[in-house]
Amino acid sequence: YDGILAGKAYMVAKALSIITTMGRKLGLHLNPAKCEIHCHPASESAAFRLRKLARENGTCIPSDMMDCSGRFPLLGASIGPGKFDSEWVQKSVIASSVEGLKTLCKLQDPQVAFTLLRGCTGFAQFVHYLRTTPLSPEFAQSAHVFDDNTIEAFAALFGQVPKSALAQLRRPLRHGGLGVRSTAQFHAAAYAASVATCAK
Repeated sequence: YDGILAGKAYMVAKALSIITTMGRKLGLHLNPAKCEIHCHPASESAAFRLRKLARENGTCIPSDMMDCSGRFPLLGASIGPGKFDSEWVQKSVIASSVEGLKTLCKLQDPQVAFTLLRGCTGFAQFVHYLRTTPLSPEFAQSAHVFDDNTIEAFAALFGQVPKSALAQLRRPLRHGGLGVRSTAQFHAAAYAASVATCAK
C-alpha cells in the first residue's frame, strides 16, 4: 500500500510510529527505503527533526530520501512553483506525446487515427495535469505547446487547418465541430472544478 502523511514533524513521526507498531501486528511492514520526506525550503530543520523522531520510533528513513527543495511529484502531479510545473509537464507529457503523435500519423486508417487522437493521445492525455496544476504563465505556455503538437498531428492526417477554422475544429461534435479540444482553453475551468470538488 502507498500512503501520504502531512503535518508538523512530531505529528508525522507519531503517525509513522503507530503505522510501524500496529502494522506489524497485521502483517504489514513499512519499507523505510521507499519512504520520502519532503518539506518547504524554509522548514529544512523540520525534515531532520522528523527523521530523528522517526529513527527514535524505530523507522530509519535514509538521508538521501529527504528533499527540501519544495519541488516534487505527487500521484503524477507536480508540487512546486510554476516553473517546476512546466518542467514536469514537459518531461512527463509533452516529450512522450510528441513521439505518440508521430506514431499515430503513421496509421494507415485516418479514421482510427483521428479516434485515437481525440480519445487517447490528445486532450485526454493532459486532463490530469489540467486538474492538478495551478494557473501560471509557465504552465499556460506548456499547454499551448501541447495544443500546437495536436493540431500538427491533425494536419498530418487531414491537411493544414487554417486559423479561421481552429475554433470550429475544437467545438464538440454535437455542435458541429470535430472535438479536438484545447488544453489551454480548458485549464482554468478544469483546475477550478478540481479545487471546488476538493473543498467539499
